[in-house]
Amino acid sequence: MVQSINAMGAIGTSTSWAEVYMALQQKVIDGAENSPITLFTSKHWEVCKVYSLTEHFWLPCPLLASKKWWDGLPKDIQAQVRAAGTEAEQYGLRIYAEDESKVMNQLKREGFRSSRISTRLLLRGWSSRFMTPMSSSRARTSWTRSGEPRSNPIRDARSG
Repeated sequence: MVQSINAMGAIGTSTSWAEVYMALQQKVIDGAENSPITLFTSKHWEVCKVYSLTEHFWLPCPLLASKKWWDGLPKDIQAQVRAAGTEAEQYGLRIYAEDESKVMNQLKREGFRSSRISTRLLLRGWSSRFMTPMSSSRARTSWTRSGEPRSNPIRDARSG
């Protein structure tokens, strides 16, 4: 994540989660990367002046199964699992969007300032430098092409 933040022109640094609130409060760090819901529940909004909603990171929540187990399922059960996965994805995204909207409205009532930065603006300057946001079908399709990191320490360690 630090490399992605650096690619956007900031100076990223790792900070222990337990220390972020105090570091923001004491101006040791200028900002923290979080979703609106995490911003609210962590109370970082109490010590931050502004929130920029950029949607530059999306954390996937994949449904995983071993190939052996999956191949052992009857085709009709595989179809039902796929359909349930699609339904769960749509439900999860809807609930998240509702929760995010509630949080942003609550923060606005508290006098907290926020701005939504256009994904198009982000992609114009940064698409080749960091992961493409997955908020559109085009972005999801292009994920593997444009989302490949310049270096991947985990992959490099495994292959080295």
